[in-house]
Amino acid sequence: MNQNYSVQGKDISVVRKLKEWMRSRLLYKMMVIYSLLTLIPLTLVSGTFYLRSKHILEQKLMESRNQTLMETAGKIDGILRAFAKKTNDIGDQPQIVKLLRNTVMPTKYPLESNEKQRIITTVQNVLDSEMDNMKLEIGDYADAIYLHEGTNLIYSTGSQIPIQFLEGLHVMTFEREGQAEWAFFIDHQRLVCNLQILDRENGMTLGYLTLMLNPQKVQQLYDNYSPNTFLITSKNNIILSMNTLTQIGQLFEKPKDRNIVVDSTSSKYADFKYLSIIRTNELSSEMVNQTLFAAAITLLSWISVLFITYFILKNVTNPLRTLTKLMKRAERGEYALISNIRSQDEIATLCHSFNRLILETQDLIQKVYKTELLHKEAELKAIRMYMNPHFLYNSLEYISSLARTRTNIEHIPDIMQKIAAIFRFSISPGHPLIPLHTELEFLQNYIQIHQYSYGERFRYELQTDPHLMNVKVPKLILQPLVENAFIHGIDANKEQGVLIIRAYEENYEMIIEVEDNGGGINDSALNSKGLGTGLAMIQSRIQHHFGDKYGLEFMPVRHGTLVRLKLPILM
Repeated sequence: MNQNYSVQGKDISVVRKLKEWMRSRLLYKMMVIYSLLTLIPLTLVSGTFYLRSKHILEQKLMESRNQTLMETAGKIDGILRAFAKKTNDIGDQPQIVKLLRNTVMPTKYPLESNEKQRIITTVQNVLDSEMDNMKLEIGDYADAIYLHEGTNLIYSTGSQIPIQFLEGLHVMTFEREGQAEWAFFIDHQRLVCNLQILDRENGMTLGYLTLMLNPQKVQQLYDNYSPNTFLITSKNNIILSMNTLTQIGQLFEKPKDRNIVVDSTSSKYADFKYLSIIRTNELSSEMVNQTLFAAAITLLSWISVLFITYFILKNVTNPLRTLTKLMKRAERGEYALISNIRSQDEIATLCHSFNRLILETQDLIQKVYKTELLHKEAELKAIRMYMNPHFLYNSLEYISSLARTRTNIEHIPDIMQKIAAIFRFSISPGHPLIPLHTELEFLQNYIQIHQYSYGERFRYELQTDPHLMNVKVPKLILQPLVENAFIHGIDANKEQGVLIIRAYEENYEMIIEVEDNGGGINDSALNSKGLGTGLAMIQSRIQHHFGDKYGLEFMPVRHGTLVRLKLPILM
């Protein structure tokens, strides 16, 4: 019993030491992981199998493509043969021969006017009828039929496109006299079948019957091919038919790409060649099946390795993922520590260092934030301590000036009430930001005090958007601006003084403007201690509350002064 227990204890100790050794060495962990990966050997085996079978499969593919080319060539040859036979049959029509004889040799073969007109009508009906018969018997490939002699076009049916190379049809050589043959050139991208109609009595050429095939309809004969992989050319490699119509009539040049093979066969009924363009990397269905089979084996093996690797890497990657998430949160100002660090390797050391960094950062932020907060509170208190005595001094000076005139003495009680209301508002505790309508109510009390002094020499306007009345603004932010308007603007105006206060929205921000029609503020007044300090205090208060983006500025106007405040919209 004791001996077995000691053996088991040694085994447990060895396993524990092995685990600790593995947890403390990230390099060894990765070596174990990569030793399990068999993807590269499997890929090499599958690739070798694919390459060895590729040559055989390509040979089968070429044989299959060649068989398809022969079938397509036979199909097209059958169509060409049928149209050539039809052209011969039309050329043998007695009425056509009779009409041509009269045209070429009118003296030898005279016709009365009525009889000639009857023959022309018959020829026209014959050609129209044969055009319809070809659509039914062969297919809708014919584009037009032309009956011509020399430079004279006697009649045509089908497309009304004029013949492009009439002289070429006349000088065309024929291997067999009196038999329709296919031309080695094209006419308006159309395949041309030409018949030389001869007088059987003297062998004289009477005229020509030309049949032309529609280039778009001819493409239907090889629509089982991919675009631009099948061509019909002459023996001189002139392209006679192709999917890309703009290439018809051009010289075909064999591609220089080694991956492209051109298979060809000659027509049995015309001096044509049929070309099939084959890319060697285009796999047949068998090659695709073999490739998919090799890929499936490789994929299944890789998935097996992936599962094994996943469970091994899980303990390694989890701390790294957690560390990455916490670092991203720290970039947004959200600080959190990594918990449950169980290993002792390099990743664990990194996690502990991150935790220490977060703790030191939080401590530093708290110190800097508190210092900055105390500094701003001290500055705001200093601003308020300046504003209240300043306003009290100006108000008492104003009451003293009113008491010197009998006409204004009776207004002093009402003025004192308004001043008392103003002071209660200015010294009342509360939040430093108040609704705009509260600030305007206080401002109206202040303006109405001055109204007693100026009488009809002064008027004011409030132009505000109703939806901005609840927007928060710094308390007592407008009174210094209105006071400056009275002292530096309206007092100096000999005519009626006008004060306009506007509040409106612009680019999702609130704009407040204080405009007067006085003489304006010169540079000396702007730099004076009273005015300069007051504006500096307003600017400082706004930027303390909302940042450097906001503040006040002087706007140029023709008469007077306009001060503009830009504030955020805070409800």
